[in-house]
Amino acid sequence: MKNKLILAGLLFLIATTAFAQVMMDYKRPEESKPLEQRKKLTEFVKITVVRTNESDKPLLVKEVIKTNDIKVAVEGLRNSEGFVRIGLFDYADGFPETIQKASRVIVSTIENKKANVTFSKMPIGNYAIVVLHDENNNGLRDSSFFGFIKEGLGVSNNARGLWGSPSFDAAKINLGVQPQDLKIKIHY
Repeated sequence: MKNKLILAGLLFLIATTAFAQVMMDYKRPEESKPLEQRKKLTEFVKITVVRTNESDKPLLVKEVIKTNDIKVAVEGLRNSEGFVRIGLFDYADGFPETIQKASRVIVSTIENKKANVTFSKMPIGNYAIVVLHDENNNGLRDSSFFGFIKEGLGVSNNARGLWGSPSFDAAKINLGVQPQDLKIKIHY
């Protein structure tokens, strides 16, 4: 029992020392960059202590998760009624028809037929964005009795489908080390 407590204490000491060292190493390169560049890219450091079967020595695993912002400017709204619902998808399922399946959804007010939102600290990767002009604020894209769409929709890359909604791949953007500034036009 005493050996297990000593080993646990040792693992804790190693992990905290390694974390402090990683944090010191992490800050040094950032300090040499201009302040504006430091604000653009955020990194999260995740430290995991793994014990292997081959030895009693713990193995420290450092994983850096880089993030950035996606700014969306919505244009082409026919009026300032209701809200815009902006969904960020990281997979194709539900895109663009079912905004409830989005990874993140932001509901924004409309001013002067425009809206602006920011998806902050998103992990670097591929995304597609859909914007719904929800004029009556019911959370759905309304259509008439005959199936004609009543409310506007726009997607990233301003992609349009030939015989329907655009695909996830057509609307996909790649968020990298630079923030994304998107302009999405609403189509009715």
